[in-house]
Amino acid sequence: SAVVASDGSMMMQRVFVRAMCSASAGAPIMPSKMRKLPASILRRVAALETLQNKYFEVEQAYRARLLAIESEMKGKIEEVMNLRQEIVSGEKEPTEEMLKESDLAAASSQWKDAGIQDDANDVKGIPGFWAVVLKAAMPSEVDEGTKKLINEKDEQVLEHLIEVKLERWQPAAFHEFEANEASKRLREKLEQEGVDFKAAVPDEGFQISFIFAPNAYLDHSVIPKLKCYNTGEVAETEMPEWINGYNPTLRARRKKVKRKGKPAEIVTETKPRDSFFRIFQMPSPEDEAEAA
Repeated sequence: SAVVASDGSMMMQRVFVRAMCSASAGAPIMPSKMRKLPASILRRVAALETLQNKYFEVEQAYRARLLAIESEMKGKIEEVMNLRQEIVSGEKEPTEEMLKESDLAAASSQWKDAGIQDDANDVKGIPGFWAVVLKAAMPSEVDEGTKKLINEKDEQVLEHLIEVKLERWQPAAFHEFEANEASKRLREKLEQEGVDFKAAVPDEGFQISFIFAPNAYLDHSVIPKLKCYNTGEVAETEMPEWINGYNPTLRARRKKVKRKGKPAEIVTETKPRDSFFRIFQMPSPEDEAEAA
């Protein structure tokens, strides 16, 4: 996440400074005023342009080295993550080597020595692991308890989450971006900030897939996904497919409606509610305007 923040900051700095100091991004801002600057100040601005170009060279070297490190470490990271998932799912049991540096392993031995019965011998893996991870990563309440990020219906579904998979994702080509409604909004946002959309469209991102076991709440064969730019901004989503009307993002409310000259009737209305699964819903222009 630090790398993502750093990359985003660098991009904004590059666009802003080049717009101010360099003709490489087009005509400098307010060239007539620039020409009217005293020669001594203009020399200093010219020096800033030279220094900024040197910064860009260092930045390119940084990116190249970072890419090399990522490539080198990718296989090692995947190996560790795959082993973790195998233990969580129950495909493998931990080796003695894995337990050597864990304080929890020592506690487990103490329980065994004390004769405490292990009533989970028939349980595979770590049940509910990902539900616990997500609840720990996302506080249940924010804004002094006024907004729940994971509600009770979410928890019922997340108990069946068996894997969260992170993979590289290649965004669509630029012409496909222009046809994408979410990308149009991103383009407008970047242009308001003075960023060249064509230069800012990333060539690589990441995808998070949420894999569920068969359950009564959603179709486990339809895998919900978040597809994100390396800046962390969500580009596309693939929604869960709910079963039998179950939807933790909506709250159903029954109320009595009276109409003139007719007997009262009970109607059910649904309203949006705070939910973990709202992360798969791309915001509408109205939502973004309201947030602003």
